[in-house]
Formats: sequence, C-alpha cells, structure tokens
Amino acid sequence: MAIEIVYKNISGDIITLAEAQALNEWYDKIYYKDGEIKRIDEYIGDSSTTGSYYLDIDEDLSTALEAMENQWTSGNFYLDKQFTGKYLIRNWETYKGFEKIHKGKTIYDDKNREIALQLLDLGTSEVLRTEKTYYLERFGRFINVGDVMRFGTIDFNYNSDYHDVKIEVNVNLPGYEHKQYYIKSNRNVLLEPLIAEVFSWENETYYHSAVPFIPKT
Repeated sequence: MAIEIVYKNISGDIITLAEAQALNEWYDKIYYKDGEIKRIDEYIGDSSTTGSYYLDIDEDLSTALEAMENQWTSGNFYLDKQFTGKYLIRNWETYKGFEKIHKGKTIYDDKNREIALQLLDLGTSEVLRTEKTYYLERFGRFINVGDVMRFGTIDFNYNSDYHDVKIEVNVNLPGYEHKQYYIKSNRNVLLEPLIAEVFSWENETYYHSAVPFIPKT
C-alpha cells in the first residue's frame, strides 16, 4: 500500500507544504492510497476541523468514524462507488462525531471533477437540493489572472427560494464573479454575448433543470 500526500490551494493548484503553511486561507491536505484519494483534510492556517474520507469496499463505516473522531469536528464519508457510463456516483453521509447530520450523492466525470450533487432528506431520502457544475472547454475573451475562484466554471443551484426563482447561477469568470444571478423567463445572464461565446444555454439542456440528475452518456 503506497500513501502519497499532496497539498492544494483553494483554486485546486498543487502547492508545497511550506506554501500551504504560509497561507492564511483554506487549503487541502490530500492523502492518496495506491493512486486514489483516500482522505482530504481541509485546513485554514494550521487548523483542520473537517474533511472527507473515502471508504474502501471492505471498510466498515463505524471503524472509519472511530478513526476520525479526534481528527475532525465533522466530516463527509463517501460510502460506495457506482459507475454509469463514464460517470462515477458516490453516496455520502456527513457526521458530527457519530451523529449523522446530512446525506447525499455526488456525480464525477471521467476527469474526476464534481459535476452534480444532491442533498437528501435523512429520513425519506427526498431530494432537498440539487447543484450542477459546468466546466468551460474554451474561454473566449475571458483571461485567468488568478483572482477568480473556480475560474472557468458555472455553478447551478435549482432550489433557490428567491421570489420563486428555480435556478440560481454563479458565473466564475472575470466581471461576473461577485454576484449571484437568477434565471427567469425574461432574464438570463448566460445569454449575454461574452458568456454565449463560451457556453451555449440552448444546447446545454442538462443544466435547464434539476432533472435529469445523471447526464446522458
């Protein structure tokens, strides 16, 4: 069993341990087991109170909770793997100590990027919230100068309570990054010419609603 540790900043860039310790912001300490992510400790400064733990197929959840009890205040535990075409689906549960406080599922693409998430009711498993993320393949006139978090992504939230608006959008591109947008029948920021050059709302129908959750392959 080979364990590798990698540090990443809030933008997902690999950094050194010295750089990580010098940051006065969030960064991740990622443990890889035989090339696959096993555990992520989320830090701010030199303190870590939360993270993510990925169970092996034959690993018991209660054992994992005991192992992390004194490491985090709360954490996400990823329970299994299911493949649908090129997509990986993982069910997860969030624990504070031994108390389960959230549960849901996440979809990853073939580049191991998170593309969709559902938060589920603890008792009924009813979908409470759905989020999706689009990763730009081209950037048009947008330039990454390092000051936009999650540059090149568009985040969709389908459970907004803002005046009955059903889709809330975060556009992580220069000039758009400091505002939340709400898609209405008469207003859609994604139709603006600069964004339309890099994202086609008309063609990307997967993002028009929370359903379907799993993209067509």
